[in-house]
Amino acid sequence: MQPMRLNRLFTYALLFSLPLWLANCGGSGNGTDVTPTVEGSWKLSALRLDPGITVAPIGRVTDLFTAFTLATNSPCLTDLTFTFKNDGTMTTNNPQTCQDHTTTIKNQTGINITGTTKWSQTGDQLTLTAADGTKVTAKSTLTGTGMTWAYSGSFTDPTGVTSQQTVTFDFKRP
Repeated sequence: MQPMRLNRLFTYALLFSLPLWLANCGGSGNGTDVTPTVEGSWKLSALRLDPGITVAPIGRVTDLFTAFTLATNSPCLTDLTFTFKNDGTMTTNNPQTCQDHTTTIKNQTGINITGTTKWSQTGDQLTLTAADGTKVTAKSTLTGTGMTWAYSGSFTDPTGVTSQQTVTFDFKRP
């Protein structure tokens, strides 16, 4: 994987953590548990980097969710709703608070989160495919009300230092 800029890292993390939070668990009416599913709507609740990157003048950043919110002075990340439909498509609501940021996300990741993206899950592997064919695959973990998505890659921080990072997205049902 080629080194990526912080914006690209954030975008990938955002796009792939959302599907993991779309898990749905409930009873079947007879007390039998239903297997959690990505299908449904999710809100991003955390976006983490391990071991993190250095951003001047802040220092070491491991919580991209908070860093992005503070840097943009916008509740964009908390306002986004990702919906995984049973027909294999995924959409987002593109709230007003995100409209200044979606072009950057699309340009940085190649995945148009304001349009329709295809999704599929095999075991614990969640794959998102953009209209242009760009694919991203991450390990997903589903619970009754939460989803986590994680992937590893080589990323370049704002100072030009490249490092291996694990990006983890956490989602919750709205």
